[in-house]
This record gives sequence, structure tokens and C-alpha cells, in this order.
Amino acid sequence: MTKQAHTVSRAWALSLCLAGSATLITSVAGASAAANSFKLSGAGKGTISEGPVGSCLAGKEGGGIIEIDDLVGSVKGYSGVASWTVVINENKNGSFKLKPDSTKDPQLALNDTLKNHNLAQGDKADLEGTSGTVVVHGSAGSVNSTVRNLSSSGYGKTIKISGSWTCPA
Repeated sequence: MTKQAHTVSRAWALSLCLAGSATLITSVAGASAAANSFKLSGAGKGTISEGPVGSCLAGKEGGGIIEIDDLVGSVKGYSGVASWTVVINENKNGSFKLKPDSTKDPQLALNDTLKNHNLAQGDKADLEGTSGTVVVHGSAGSVNSTVRNLSSSGYGKTIKISGSWTCPA
């Protein structure tokens, strides 16, 4: 075998190994990315992750709204909650700061669905983003923010939410 043929053969073998490694890395990364998960601290402590009937809507299909549904997990300080939903209003890619009481994007909400399906009671526990950041990149992103619910006497419970999502493209 000539020196040039040997070099080409080694380069081809190396490319096959790298392609196999890239496929393995992509498969592992794809498996972990599908688990949309958020850590909560403050008035509600725990981790909520995509449940068995979870769905995620983002990108062009979402029309500027990112919605991660059926997030389940035990949250200390909140009883009777069947699932949670994270909603983000932002139709551009980038890193954005949340502002309290803003009517402009980005906006963030953490909403609950109660086990007893009492909508009026559940609406009282809905939390709105007041500070922190939201990062959007197509159908994926992350949040590191504070959410609070608004009661008749002002702001009530405050929760810090951090985590990431990846929706199907």
C-alpha cells in the first residue's frame, strides 16, 4: 500500500469512528433534551418535568407563544395540583429580561391545573414573571426567572423557576 493510500485509508477509518461517535452523542443528547424540566424554589419547592401526556408547542407552530404542558412533580407549598404549565410569550430568538407588570413581550407564566379542576381557585395560584431572563432559540430555550401571583392585597407567593425546554421541531 502506498503512503498516500495508507493516509486516505486512515482518514476514512477515522471519519467512520467520528461519525459513529457523533451519532451516539446526538442520540444521548436528544434523549435528555426531551425531558422538559424546571426547578422551583421559594414559596414552592420541587422539580416539575414533562409528564406522560406532556406536550410542547414553540417556534412557528406556536405563533410567538411557547407552551410546555403537563409538567408534573411534587411542589412543596402547593397541594392539590395535578399539573403545571409554563407559558412564554416571545416570538424572537435571543436572551430577554422580564419586567414586572409588563404588557410587552417577553412574558412568562407558571399556571397550575388543580386535581379538583376548580378553575376559579386555580386562577388565584397562577404566577406571572416579574424578573429574570428567558432565552429563546427556535423550539428550545431556558428560563431563570422569578414568578409571583397577584392577589387582591398585592403580590403573594414568589417562586424562582429555572430550567429548559426543547419542543419537537
